[in-house]
Amino acid sequence: MGRKPARLLRRLRLVAAVGSWLASAALAQALAGPDLGRGAKRLEERIELLLRTGKAPLTPARGADRPESGHHDTLQPWELVSV
Repeated sequence: MGRKPARLLRRLRLVAAVGSWLASAALAQALAGPDLGRGAKRLEERIELLLRTGKAPLTPARGADRPESGHHDTLQPWELVSV
């Protein structure tokens, strides 16, 4: 009879672990879902365009979505070192 409480504790730990994993997965999907959906939609459109035209569309360079910042906004290597 001494083994039943240990078995019950093991099952409770397993249920708690699965429940916390499900909760964290649902939260992550709720927070990141719209961003992933937009990326998937863009990929789907590129694939459809490729299939329709037979050639790959021009893809913008990474970071092209962001506006360009001026030179004064960037850090220079010598600015990172203090004397």
